[in-house]
Amino acid sequence: MARTIEAEKLSHARKTGRIIARSDLARVVAPTVAYEVQDEILKSVGGRVGAWKIGGTAAPALKTIGLDAPFFSPVLSTSVFNNDTDVAIAEIHKPLAEVEFAFRLKGDLVAGRSDYSPDDIRAAVGSVHPSLEIVACRVEGGVAGLGMGAIADLGVNGAVVIGEELSAPSIAHLTSVPVKLAVNDKIEAAGTAKQLVWDHPSDALMWLANHPLRSRDLRAGEYILTGTCTGVRPLENSDQIRGDFGAGGTVACRIRLV
Repeated sequence: MARTIEAEKLSHARKTGRIIARSDLARVVAPTVAYEVQDEILKSVGGRVGAWKIGGTAAPALKTIGLDAPFFSPVLSTSVFNNDTDVAIAEIHKPLAEVEFAFRLKGDLVAGRSDYSPDDIRAAVGSVHPSLEIVACRVEGGVAGLGMGAIADLGVNGAVVIGEELSAPSIAHLTSVPVKLAVNDKIEAAGTAKQLVWDHPSDALMWLANHPLRSRDLRAGEYILTGTCTGVRPLENSDQIRGDFGAGGTVACRIRLV
């Protein structure tokens, strides 16, 4: 099957630190196909899901990728890292850093439902964490104009770094928290959750919970990354990355390009 071939190529590129040609994904032209490729990759690598990312959550990102709506992807548990650690990324995958809020679930949100309410979502959230996502693309040319291929490539995720639970403020006030991205102690970008296409990060989680193409349950203990508050910044070897959430806390990692 064509989708299996595409998943095999993306899986191989992920394992070996290589890239594939854009023409290899020419038949990935619809969301249903792209999400089926994601499922095939997970089956191929035999990995456990540790987190979920929601991408394309701001108009500039959607324009760059070439999509008209946000997307989601599971993140392998082997790609989820604790705070203040070294993260190895293939240089050819052109890594980028972004900073966002992550929810840790304390209850399951099963696939196939479309009626999760705001109250259901609040009840399912156990804690809120600062997070860094390292975007990495296994397709030639990077993320620009990649379209549905970005979804198929596990949402162009390379790694996720999770910080300690935010000490403040309450979930209701997350949109007022100033978020900064620092590289080698220099502030490179700043923003808030107000730049998301939703009114609040919890709305992003509700969108994911009710998404008709999500075939896997969101399980207790998994993290849900709700979309960048800072935009992205290209990375170089040995960069020290820090996400600053004001009085709430920080998250950090060191990049090692291989």
